[in-house]
Amino acid sequence: MAGSLTNSEFAFKKLGEFKNKFDRVVRQFLDGEVKRANKINPELGKMLKIGVNFVIDGGKRLRPAFIYFGYKAVRRVQDEHALLRASIPIELVHASALIHDDVIDNSDTRRGKPTVHKVFAEMFKNSKKGESLAIILGDLLFSLADATFSTKSKLAKMFFDEAKKEVNFGQYLDIAGDSLATVDYNWIMQVMRYKTAGYTIEKPLTIGAALGGASETIISNLSKYGINL
Repeated sequence: MAGSLTNSEFAFKKLGEFKNKFDRVVRQFLDGEVKRANKINPELGKMLKIGVNFVIDGGKRLRPAFIYFGYKAVRRVQDEHALLRASIPIELVHASALIHDDVIDNSDTRRGKPTVHKVFAEMFKNSKKGESLAIILGDLLFSLADATFSTKSKLAKMFFDEAKKEVNFGQYLDIAGDSLATVDYNWIMQVMRYKTAGYTIEKPLTIGAALGGASETIISNLSKYGINL
């Protein structure tokens, strides 16, 4: 119990507080990218604005929150804005994966709103073009994630690179498994680990801890905890 709150209520309260702070920082960052794209061509700014709306309008911010709290688990936060900004890239990777996933699944809605490829399809009155532009926007957000992840910690960068690789591994195994007559337990667990557990909880925790200068033992323990959670 945390005061009069249950553990789950306390956790959601903390997540909500983090989300409010993080959303301000990620919007500021993305609005700056829209302005830069507008200077090249207003059509590019319009495209990126659709990406901004997708990132901002919904989502629990679990992945950046685990980076934030992974850091706080090992070190007192001296520069909160810098830590919040360091948590942006994983959310952009997540947004990219969702946009691509919706194209793959031909989904009409995400978070109660039209998916990105449906937004583009309506804009250009062409479903194929909508899918193509959504893939491009997903790739752009993935590129921005790379460009934004700036750290002197080689370990944190390694974990971030692994997270990007693993989510694609998981997506491939998930889709490829649909075509097989049977898949074994190990295959299923690999899909769950790489598509969900790794880049949602485990890798963000270890990225945050690495940014905070955690020892190998603490990082190993957080990794095991994250996968099991």
